[in-house]
Amino acid sequence: MSSLFSENLMIILQRNCIGQKFAMLELKVMLTKIIQNFLIHPVTKREDLVFKADLILRTVDPIKMKFFMR
Repeated sequence: MSSLFSENLMIILQRNCIGQKFAMLELKVMLTKIIQNFLIHPVTKREDLVFKADLILRTVDPIKMKFFMR
């Protein structure tokens, strides 16, 4: 009986929620619009970046950017 439950649980966990795909698509469209309409320049210098090895490689402090209209 417990193996039947665990098999069904694995099937349920593999499916994504419908809203997740829609949200990712919305995010990609908005990011595309920002890149199309603005020039993006970093304020933080490359020498000032300090990286931290976590699950992914990321910076300790945020990277600051300036946005200029095209």
